[in-house]
Amino acid sequence: MLYSNAHRLFLQTFISHHILDEDKVAMLYVKVCEKYQVDAPSDQLTQFIHLINKTMESLFMEIRQGRAEDTGIAYYALVNTLEDENAKFASNYTPQEIDYIKRVINRLVTSEEGLVSSIDLLNEGHDMQKRLTTQAAQEILFKLTDDGWVKDVKGDISFSARAIIELGQYLKNRYTEQVVDCTLCKDLVILGDLCEHCGKKIHRHCAATAFQNLDASKRKCPSCKEAWENELIKLPIKRRMSAAPAADGRDSVADE
Repeated sequence: MLYSNAHRLFLQTFISHHILDEDKVAMLYVKVCEKYQVDAPSDQLTQFIHLINKTMESLFMEIRQGRAEDTGIAYYALVNTLEDENAKFASNYTPQEIDYIKRVINRLVTSEEGLVSSIDLLNEGHDMQKRLTTQAAQEILFKLTDDGWVKDVKGDISFSARAIIELGQYLKNRYTEQVVDCTLCKDLVILGDLCEHCGKKIHRHCAATAFQNLDASKRKCPSCKEAWENELIKLPIKRRMSAAPAADGRDSVADE
């Protein structure tokens, strides 16, 4: 497969949206290939994206896949491959904001459950050498949410799919003592449940997938084989997207 206008249009859409779930990516792949009359076998999507990534190596950018920790839904994100938080955030945030973001990251990574109340994170601004007001810290949290780095669910802040995909390797390198892999899927886990017996952590969606057809009495930790006592989340219904993002970067659906 040669690099073509289909690849360019696919990339342009990612530059506009930055992150898309796997259903939208599959639909986008088909539409850009149809537009330029390029074959689009469903089993060639990975190769299609790999070719795009090869063209971006010198720019330290790539399209990378990962999963949202709260739902297990797969996403693709256009990421900066430089493993440094200053490089990740420098284009959109001031040095003081980046210092605060580092504190937010540290709190989320070192928290037992992978989430922290927004009130606690707002208070982090008060302890900085160059103190942030509550309002200033709130504005940064709003910006992080709008940019897709974190999620706010009823006042609890956690990493979004974008953060897990783009910051995953950095977090593993920076927090070697705190960051672990899910016992089931072997991928990075921040937002997960701990076994009450051995302390191993599992993604909530992985636990729900593994244990969904088992009675509570038969659920066992895959590590220590003791009873798994955490409640299971409800898995999302597999979605079938009827339309992809517009291939010209607009938010409307792609032209038929």
